[in-house]
Order: sequence, then structure tokens, then C-alpha cells
Amino acid sequence: YGADGKKYVDFLGGAGVGNLGWGVKEIEDAIRNSDRPSYVYPNFYYKPWTELAELLAELAPGKLQKSYRMTGGSEAVEAALEMATMFTGRKKILSVEGSYHGNTMGALSIGASKKQK
Repeated sequence: YGADGKKYVDFLGGAGVGNLGWGVKEIEDAIRNSDRPSYVYPNFYYKPWTELAELLAELAPGKLQKSYRMTGGSEAVEAALEMATMFTGRKKILSVEGSYHGNTMGALSIGASKKQK
């Protein structure tokens, strides 16, 4: 709820909400006291992410020129699947049976055999 009492639905909270809750004072205080923003949407510019991307580009083999910031592992797997199929034009993905890649539809479809269907 906003300061004016208007109700909002937050679709950007991600897995942190399910694990830790939203608006937990102790967590917000700890973040606030660490000179970091309480939340930065992945598509927004945030200098430490740029610095991390530059460091990863230096450490990675080859000539890494682009990196994509994701909010979690499942989302990263989804993006990797999309990029791989778009880049290669292939329609199938090879994975290890029984492996775990995340909890989203795409990640589940290439991993844990019991949840594949």
C-alpha cells in the first residue's frame, strides 16, 4: 500500500520476496546502513554492475563484449536458452537428465525429468 492508502501489486519482487518477505524493517535497515540501494531493477544502470561486467569481460576467455544482468539463476537459464536458440537457429537443447536448472518453465523443461511434463 502506498502512503495514500492505494493498493499496488508488485510484479518485480522476485524470489527475494518468497524467501525473505517484502518490507522487512531489519533487512531494509541493514541494506540502508551499507550505502547500497534497497533494490535496483535489473534494467536500470547501477555502477557496481557495470564494474562487475567489465571485470568478467577481462577474466573471460575470448573477447567477451556483452553481458546480461539477471535477477536469478532461473531467469539466467531462460535467457541463455532464448539466446542459444536465436543465435544457432536450432530448436532442441541437450541437457543432463535429472539435472536442476531452475524453477521456470524453460529451466524445468531441460532438467529434472519428473517435472519436465
